[in-house]
Amino acid sequence: MTLDHLISQYGLWAVFLGCFFEGETAAITGGVFAHRHLLVLWQVTLVAGFAAYLADMSFFLAGRRFRDHRLVRTLAARPRFAVALRGIDRNPARFAAVFRFIPGMRMIGPLALAQSTISTARFALLAALAAAVWSVLYAALGHVIGQLLAALFGPIERVEVLLTGALVAALAVAAVILWRRHRRG
Repeated sequence: MTLDHLISQYGLWAVFLGCFFEGETAAITGGVFAHRHLLVLWQVTLVAGFAAYLADMSFFLAGRRFRDHRLVRTLAARPRFAVALRGIDRNPARFAAVFRFIPGMRMIGPLALAQSTISTARFALLAALAAAVWSVLYAALGHVIGQLLAALFGPIERVEVLLTGALVAALAVAAVILWRRHRRG
């Protein structure tokens, strides 16, 4: 059994789990594999969006259900949580629509929104729209990275080389995000 075959068989499950627990890197990697024809781009996009939505709803509902729990109160005491709450106080609907695109807010955002007055139905709608846009954006970005890798290195026959290139690209994106965060203070 080759690595290509494993990715073709189980890649969408990996994208789902990766997007539920991590996010961008899994969606981008799925897009790269779609460029390589190991996965289908629309399926990667759909699975990534569904996983992102389930994660957002899970954190939101857990935050609502356990708002008085010690763990939620501990998270609420963190500085990032305070930043999220200030953004929510100004416009909860806008924050619900964009938190997914703010580095470091994937879990904190829904938990903070759960402490606000936004209704569950409104959050569910905004989270679904945000997850749909997010999944299209990052899966397409992965597909473009796959095209760039093919243009730079020619047709890549071994998936290990492709994985290495995708990992380097994902690490570069993460490094830029961390650099920008550090620069802001």
